[in-house]
Amino acid sequence: MEFNGQFIHTLDAKGRLNTPTRFKEAIKDSPEELFVLTKGAKCIVAYPYETWQTILKQAATLDTSRKNVKRYIRFFISAAQECNLDKAGRILIPQTLREHAGLDKDILLAGMLSHFEIWDKARWDEDMAEIEKDFEDISEEVGQMFEDTGPSPVH
Repeated sequence: MEFNGQFIHTLDAKGRLNTPTRFKEAIKDSPEELFVLTKGAKCIVAYPYETWQTILKQAATLDTSRKNVKRYIRFFISAAQECNLDKAGRILIPQTLREHAGLDKDILLAGMLSHFEIWDKARWDEDMAEIEKDFEDISEEVGQMFEDTGPSPVH
């Protein structure tokens, strides 16, 4: 399952969000046709159920006596909620997650390979403006990571 692309949608009054066809297609053949939503940095992160199960197994191996492991679990793992697609292909975003991400009406969904992010459009635009300022340095650093795998897809 891979998620890529950006899609702009509108959150309805009940907190439901249309899911792009491409994202629905990514989970249609899985045994559990649902996403797990949780807190990300300034956004909501959405994982296919099976991917989330892998994350939980990995997190269970972490040393919970370490301060930042506990903080990670409290922030990221404990906020997770399963969300089914309704008949219209929408997901209901829980109020606590909408508040965390500052979701109002205009939403941007961003594919992030194994998952996707759900952003308030204005907040996304602000974040992208910051990234654009540093993109030359970012691109150079990421390009170096690709050196061993062939031609760099980073420009």
